Amino acid sequence: MRHDSSNHFGWFGWHPTPRLTDLPDFHVGTLAYTGAAIRPLYFVFGPVAGLVAIAYNRTLLATIAVADRPKPRIPILSGVAAPTV
Repeated sequence: MRHDSSNHFGWFGWHPTPRLTDLPDFHVGTLAYTGAAIRPLYFVFGPVAGLVAIAYNRTLLATIAVADRPKPRIPILSGVAAPTV
């Protein structure tokens, strides 16, 4: 491979300058629309997903609240652990 001394990227065979064209980066096929018979499922799954999101959020907040509690002091643990030794 020939070294291009104009920049340091010549060794790798690519250049950092993007090649801008009017062509799309990838092809997306025609989207299929659902029929009217499927629409009631949206009204069922929407609230279910909302309730799951609420439960997830409350679980995260409870976890953060437990993690933010004051940590027990070492002397208290020493007083409990000393008689057992």
